Amino acid sequence: MKNNIYEITVNDFKDAIETCFNGGTLHTAPLGSCGLDVLLYGSREGRRKSVVSLRLYCKDVELLLTDTKGRFLFYGRHDRCRGIDYIANDYFRIFWENIDNIIGVAGDSDKKKEKIEMNELIKIEQKEGIETVNARELHVFLENGRKFSDWIKQRIYQYGFVDGQDFTIHKFVNGKATQYDYHVTVDMAKELSMVENNEKGKQARRYFIEVEKRAKELSSQKLPQTFSQALRLAAEQAERIEQLTPKAERLDKIASSDGLILPRDAGKIVTGHPNTFCQKLVDMGILYRSKRKLLPKAELQERGYFEVKESYNEIAEKTFVQTYFTPKGIDWITAKLEKDLEK
Repeated sequence: MKNNIYEITVNDFKDAIETCFNGGTLHTAPLGSCGLDVLLYGSREGRRKSVVSLRLYCKDVELLLTDTKGRFLFYGRHDRCRGIDYIANDYFRIFWENIDNIIGVAGDSDKKKEKIEMNELIKIEQKEGIETVNARELHVFLENGRKFSDWIKQRIYQYGFVDGQDFTIHKFVNGKATQYDYHVTVDMAKELSMVENNEKGKQARRYFIEVEKRAKELSSQKLPQTFSQALRLAAEQAERIEQLTPKAERLDKIASSDGLILPRDAGKIVTGHPNTFCQKLVDMGILYRSKRKLLPKAELQERGYFEVKESYNEIAEKTFVQTYFTPKGIDWITAKLEKDLEK
């Protein structure tokens, strides 16, 4: 058992689970049944306040966390078939998320000072509306001695982080060398800090918990507090819906039975400027003019973005050639123009 809760590591969890397997202390759990118990922190006396305890019951490894008043913070179980490493890592993560509540840590001036210093060392940036951390800066703060690229790749593989969900990769040129920055979510940064198992990791983890708490508070502040604010919010949401819904409805109306759309009509939907849309497509090298006909580049037609149809007009006694956007082409040109605007 540890006297200092902050000294508990994932290896302590592994040792405790192994001890449970090999025979811990027979103890009655809070829910009544008996099992082999290992106490990592706290006391079995009284109401078991501020407890971190692992227990083997039947085929399950259970974790119990309580606060300073003996109330449950967490009580869960894993089948022992998952293995010691998996169970220890998951329970250690849950333990770290609750550690301040276990011992009832209150904020003080030292902690406020620590938050200010952390904010200067590890900057939180907004990427596509999500708060992210530059993993390279976090690596420096954690004082991990390994090469950054090896460290981040190993962590991603080891803990199953997902590209595009937990992090994004950005390439940049540093002198003659090409390097890659990893922008990770605050949740991933918190987990990277936790698994370092050092004092810097503990500091960083506490900092990221505060960042998440602040984000939740800001989110709750955006909720309407009065009836007039609620009406204003409802009006804004209705306006957004009105802006989006007609677009889909107009597409249905102007599309032919096979879903094809004339470039001018597409301009009404995509940019709202049908008169200049076709010329813009020509300037972009997407369409070209040939004998007064507007035709797509062959490769774009092959990709399924356009279709070219011939029709015979009996009154004029002429054959006309017309270019159409396909539904796939509409999605493509919309995404392309939005991407160009972001540059």
